[in-house]
Amino acid sequence: MSDPGSDAFREPESVQRGAVIVGSGLVVVGITSYAFLTVTARHLAPADFAAVAALWFFMYALAGGFFLPLEQETTRAVAQRVQRGERVGPVVGRVSALGAGLLVVMIATLALLRGALATHLLGGRPSLLVPLCMALVGMAGLYITRGLLAGTSAFFRYAGQLAGEGTLRLVLTVVAIVATTASVSSIGLALGLAPLITLAVTLVVLPRPGGVRVPGRWPEVTQNLGWLLVASVCAQGMANAGPIVLGLLGVDRATVGAFSAGFYLVRLPLFFTGALQASLLPRLVQAAELGDRSGFERNLRQLLVAVAGLGVLAVTGAALVGPALVRLLFGSSYVIGRADLTVLTLSSVLLLLAALLQSAVLATSGHRTVAAAWSTSGLTFVIGCLLPLQPIVRVDLAYLMASSVVLVLLGAALRKAARAWDASAQDAATR
Repeated sequence: MSDPGSDAFREPESVQRGAVIVGSGLVVVGITSYAFLTVTARHLAPADFAAVAALWFFMYALAGGFFLPLEQETTRAVAQRVQRGERVGPVVGRVSALGAGLLVVMIATLALLRGALATHLLGGRPSLLVPLCMALVGMAGLYITRGLLAGTSAFFRYAGQLAGEGTLRLVLTVVAIVATTASVSSIGLALGLAPLITLAVTLVVLPRPGGVRVPGRWPEVTQNLGWLLVASVCAQGMANAGPIVLGLLGVDRATVGAFSAGFYLVRLPLFFTGALQASLLPRLVQAAELGDRSGFERNLRQLLVAVAGLGVLAVTGAALVGPALVRLLFGSSYVIGRADLTVLTLSSVLLLLAALLQSAVLATSGHRTVAAAWSTSGLTFVIGCLLPLQPIVRVDLAYLMASSVVLVLLGAALRKAARAWDASAQDAATR
């Protein structure tokens, strides 16, 4: 691999351009994910689709919750080393060790709980634990390598990895359906193989920047990792828990499958959170460091208004044609109530807005605040699921409550930061 100074992917890139490139990969992920879900739902009965959906949600809840913070810390630490002209190997090595440790604990825990997980979460199919573990191994590597790609500004390869995984998952699923009788096991295997194959390709094309050899230190990657882990586990667990909670509440698998189809439909836009944060956070950090409050607020407000506007359209669409769209995409067996789909769409929009506010709070060094906000949101979700209502209504209301709570808490944290900003500016003016 060439030196970073001559690497085409290491050319200076604006934050906006990098976000557009990464966003293009996320668009492919979104399209291929919808295609995967549509193909799977149309070739499986709703009860079988519920098992695949549970595998999907459980996979992304675990991987996103535990490994996304590793990507974020890798990105930050690698970018700092590249800027100082230092080798990034020590940082990547330490993050990889942390990822391996988390992976061992996760797989050991899954093995210990395999009976309960298969019975209550995976539709009575213990064989799905194998592709789940395969996927977790692959996704641990994918998240860490994405941190390296982002930290070295290899945005095209970052987007290529995202697009490649989504496309490969769809292709493997189609091959499984064409070559064999479509089954939960064959589609589960496709889910497990896609991240592993994508990781193998990624390792071949990783940038290998040179620089001065400087020993790594654990604080480089652990300074805020604990708070990020708490926030990420709570956020990802809550965001993906809906169909799993219904199974735990004793809802029949066919109904869970129909709910999962609608849930997929309104949750997949959350994939774009990464692109939104990638475009927003660096600008907010720069504005905060320069004391540019107007720039800080302008950048945040622009994305908030854009997401809110699209959210209004999405909620209106869900109320008007949502159930018909679910049947069109997934088949006539997949029926979900109009009110359910509308509330789930609204909660998804609120979660997107919360992700933007999270970037602003992190830009003001509010890692603990972010962790507290998402923890409180997760607790609110649990309380909502325990209300004495019909199971689906419980989940709908729990999501609306939880997403509202995290949005309010992060908004309050920003107002507090603004007051502190004003006080600091007044002190500086009086000196």
